[in-house]
Amino acid sequence: MTKIKVAITDDHPMVRFGLNEMLAPDRNITVTGQYASGNALLAGLELQVPDILLLDIHLPDIPGSELVPVLLEKYPDLKIIIVTGVESAFLAKSLTDKKVKGYLLKSTGPQLLLKAIYSAMKDEVFIAPEVQDLLSQDNLRAQTKLNSGILLSDREILILQLITQEYTTPEIAATLHLSPRTIDNYRLGLMQKLDVKNLAGLVRKAMLMGIVM
Repeated sequence: MTKIKVAITDDHPMVRFGLNEMLAPDRNITVTGQYASGNALLAGLELQVPDILLLDIHLPDIPGSELVPVLLEKYPDLKIIIVTGVESAFLAKSLTDKKVKGYLLKSTGPQLLLKAIYSAMKDEVFIAPEVQDLLSQDNLRAQTKLNSGILLSDREILILQLITQEYTTPEIAATLHLSPRTIDNYRLGLMQKLDVKNLAGLVRKAMLMGIVM
């Protein structure tokens, strides 16, 4: 059997190490690249394209959610599995709609990680059980009603998530390599779109929409 080539992209060395260690016992899998940023990933793929890409959403330069369409346009056979700490039905659905093959949480163990990889190789989608539960029909119907007429960009979703994680404007600006003024403009735009008056309202609406838990 030809080995499955896997690349890992996460800005935390411990996460990259942990994923590599979980994959190492499987003789059918070889890790061909590890990257700490979106730009490093893009450069690495110019040299070698893996079968599977384990991709974090929160990268220091380019959000993973913004990388997905770029990568799939250039490498249509690449199978992307999101590995994140964000337990969000809204985000999982958004990304699987963009043709990612998996959505895993960073608490996932080796067994489910391998299951997601082998599912992706069969062109199937695997979603973490905790998130799959959130994607039940009842939740989807409730979210569809809440989200009616509300369209958020990937960048807006990411900023909203960071706000709910108590990041300050300067911290969000530094994380996304944007100016504080730009972040302020995004925040005001989110408040208008979601029809809330303050940060507490943004957090509450994000929870109701399933963007964060």
